[in-house]
Formats: sequence, C-alpha cells, structure tokens
Amino acid sequence: MVDTYLLRLTDTLIEKRKAQISASGFRSMTNSNHMCAILKDGVPISYGTNVYATNGCVTEHAEAQALRRLCERMGRNAKKIKIDILVVRTNGSNSKPCNRCLNYMDGLTGRFNINNIYYTDQQEDTGLRCVKFSKLLNEEERHICAYDRNIVRRYHGNPADSLRSKSPQFINSIHQNQNNQVRCA
Repeated sequence: MVDTYLLRLTDTLIEKRKAQISASGFRSMTNSNHMCAILKDGVPISYGTNVYATNGCVTEHAEAQALRRLCERMGRNAKKIKIDILVVRTNGSNSKPCNRCLNYMDGLTGRFNINNIYYTDQQEDTGLRCVKFSKLLNEEERHICAYDRNIVRRYHGNPADSLRSKSPQFINSIHQNQNNQVRCA
C-alpha cells in the first residue's frame, strides 16, 4: 500500500528533475531521467539523480548516488539506520532498480537496514509499487539496465544470462573499459 505522502513526494521529485534538466539544457532522447530519495521514517534524507558521462565510460544511477552521498555525510562510524528507497522516472515509466544497484545496496547492508523499495511502475493503479528489499534481492530475473547490456555486448559478446548473476564481482568486472582505466559505479 502506497500512501498519499509518497505519491506527492514522487510528483515533487519528477518536477524537480524536469526543472534541473531544463536549466541544464540537456536533452534526453530516451526520456529516462531518474531521481531517488532515501527515506528515514518517511522523510527524505538524501537525494540522487542518474549521471552519465558524455564519453560513455562512467554512469552512476540515482540509487547509488543517493546512497553514496548519505554514506559520505554519515561518516565511517555512524550507526546502522533503517531506510526505505524511492526511485522515480520523470516520464512515469518503470524505474525498478537494476541488478547492479541491487548488488550495490546489498553491499551496504552493514550500514543500512533497507526495508522497502518504492519505484514507479506503469502497471500499478497509483503508478508506484512497493516491494520488500529482501524480495527484490531474491528474484531470479533481475532488471538489467540498458547501459550494462551495451557494455557487455561491446566487450564480452552477448552473455545475457550472465548479466543476471547476483555476483557483484561479475557486474563490477564488466564496467572496465579496454584500458582498465575507469570502473563505472
């Protein structure tokens, strides 16, 4: 069940992202601009947006950016906190966290107790779906973002099944360019 506060927050995030894009002059052909809010007791404590480098070597998803920023603010010795994560896509399309983001979140379970993941989903009446983080982690078929699919095609052929691996080591290994200079995170 999604409450009206989260629906209003979703609308606010969408408008905020559209304003950021308009102010920057950036135009997206895919209209896949995402925003994320980390929620503690329903209150946003960190935000993130998708970031792409024009050279195609670096990308950071909204979920990873919001969690990274929160970790930086909390410092190393902070107590573990309970959080929920809200991910929205500006055009209302599906914004289910991808395999890479789920692995990243799973790697932070020592710092955060992630309870629910809320994400935009066109199949929901409210436009927002709520799923327990543990359920998303245990799904057999995880969402793979287009960026990761393209990296694998470019450097590793087309091993679609291996992308769904729950191994963070494999996912991290596909994010190196041919010169091993940049790992996309």
